[in-house]
Parts: sequence; C-alpha cells; structure tokens
Amino acid sequence: MFRRYRWIGLTAGVAGLGLLTASLLVAQQKSAPNTENLQAKVVNYIKTMFPMVQDLQVKSFTEEKGAPFYRVVLTYTAQNRSQESAVFVSRDGSFLILCQDCIYDLRMDPQKALWAKVAEGAEERMSKIKLDGRPFKGNPNAKVVVVEYSDYQCPFCRRAFEQIEPQLMQQYGDKVKFVYKQFPLPIHPWAFKASIAALCVHKYHPKAYWDLHSRLFQSQNEIRVENLRDRFQAIARELNLDTNRLLACFDKEETRPEVEADMNEAQALGVSSTPTFIINGAVVTGAIPFDQFKMYINMALANAK
Repeated sequence: MFRRYRWIGLTAGVAGLGLLTASLLVAQQKSAPNTENLQAKVVNYIKTMFPMVQDLQVKSFTEEKGAPFYRVVLTYTAQNRSQESAVFVSRDGSFLILCQDCIYDLRMDPQKALWAKVAEGAEERMSKIKLDGRPFKGNPNAKVVVVEYSDYQCPFCRRAFEQIEPQLMQQYGDKVKFVYKQFPLPIHPWAFKASIAALCVHKYHPKAYWDLHSRLFQSQNEIRVENLRDRFQAIARELNLDTNRLLACFDKEETRPEVEADMNEAQALGVSSTPTFIINGAVVTGAIPFDQFKMYINMALANAK
C-alpha cells in the first residue's frame, strides 16, 4: 500500500513538518473529535484514496506524548500480502500524515481528493491517446471515455475482463465509450501474437472483434506459444470468419504497426503495468473491484464537460 513512502519517526518526523506542526499545536487546543469517529474517518479516507487496500483495520490508536497527533497502526491486505503500517493523524482530525511529504487534508471530501490526484494532467494525457480505428463499445459520443491498456496473457487483465468490463457496459451503457488498447508485456511470450490476431479480426471482421477478445481471455490457461495459431484458427472457424484471410494476416503480422503504436503510446503515457485504465485522462491501475472502479466513473461523469 505505502511501499513508496518513507515513514516518519514519532517525533523527529513531525518536527520536520514546520508550519504544519505549529498549526497542529494550535488545533489540539480545540475540542478534539471522538476517537472512534476519528478512527472511522481515517479508515474511510485511506480506503478511498488507496482502492487497492483490502481488509483495512485499526490495530492500535495511541497518543504521542507532547505531540499534536495520534499514532495509528493499521493492518491490511495489499498485493495479496498481509501488511502493517503506522500513520499519524492530528488530534483535531484535520490532517492525515503518511510520511513527511505525504500529508492529506481530512477536511476535504476523499472522493474529490482522489479525483484531483488521479486526474492531474488529464487533458494533456487524453490528447496523446489515439481513439480512431481502435476497438470500442458503448456510445461513440459519450462524455466519459475509458481506455484500457491490456495484455491477453495477463491474469489480472483477465480479472478485469471478467469483473470490470461487463459491469461497466451493463451499468453505464451509453454513458461511456470503452476503448481497448494492446499492451502485451515482454514477460508474456504469446501476448504480442495474440494482439496481432485480435487486430486482424478487427481489421477484416470488426463486428466479431469482441467475440474473439472474449475467447482469448476465456482460453488464457490453455493457450501456449506453440498452439496459439491453431487456437486462433479454431476460434475463427467457430465464429464463421474468413479463416484463410485471418491466418494470412496473422502470419504476415499485418497489424504489427497498430500493436506497436498502442505499445509506444502506453509507454509515452507512463503506463508500465496491465491493466491500466485512463478514464477521461485520469489514471487508474489494476483490476480493482468494480465497486471501487465505478467510483472513478461516477467522478468522471460528475466532472465531464
């Protein structure tokens, strides 16, 4: 969860916060909020700001003698590992301190704070994304555009395919445009050729693209480098597509330029893992639960121009 942060010490860290420390000393003279309410506030704020965190609980909530804050030890699950971290919260409930450079204003609505964080540079980011000629579904004129950079061999991308993609279209329908971009990672040996195959179908049978897309994810555990071509041929036959044309496209790698263009675009945007979603320019990484994912969609809709 907080692996990128350098944790502050109990008193030395706060001493280095300068003006914030002074303001906290003044704030603590005011009536402090109920500690149970403050714990709940901290948990809710962190859950919102860090959606990848699961099973977040307060292990201990203690006063730091002579300091204007409480020390809060949290337990949680992140990246499938149980973890424990300490954070600090001002006694008046105004500030959450994760590290010396990671200070959050608890007086601000956490969803608005999260959107401000993920949407920083959104317009510039969105202007760099090519949408024409790429597979999409939903409303082509929707105010909210969701671009996914994904990899057909990535297990987390399959989870996103199963948990995010269908619910996104079911719940938001014509309110969003969902665009799928190819970002096969070099650690996945057959992913690049799968992207070639997928865009061959999009090139010659665009209406069948999403069927092929689904079959690739559904067959992920069975596909290997040595059988990908045969699996592609079998799927094309099942879908009543022009198998000869598609295999020729696959063998000649006719769609390599499109795949490489998507990859170069992703790298230029700073995308380094899959799945990564760009929602109206805001960056959301990972196959997070849909209840959390739709929070970003709702914020994008609320802020859409």
